[in-house]
Amino acid sequence: MDVKEITKKRNELNSVCINNAATGRRIRSLCKNSEITLGMLSEILGFAGQQAVYNWVEGKAKPTLENILKIALLFGIDVNEIIVIS
Repeated sequence: MDVKEITKKRNELNSVCINNAATGRRIRSLCKNSEITLGMLSEILGFAGQQAVYNWVEGKAKPTLENILKIALLFGIDVNEIIVIS
């Protein structure tokens, strides 16, 4: 690969990011469809409080990769069904 190709690839990758709001909506929807409250999800994930999960579903933050994996396992889905890329 030459410098021009490397620069093009880097620019393409720099534009990829996780859409916090859409990812949060997916987590909220998964919980709602499974009749799991956000509080229950917080407890299942071992959080002392509910703030982290509420920040996810409100699009203020994104879960760590570890928590995305746990959520995927909980709902029996692939991580790609949780994460929204923009």
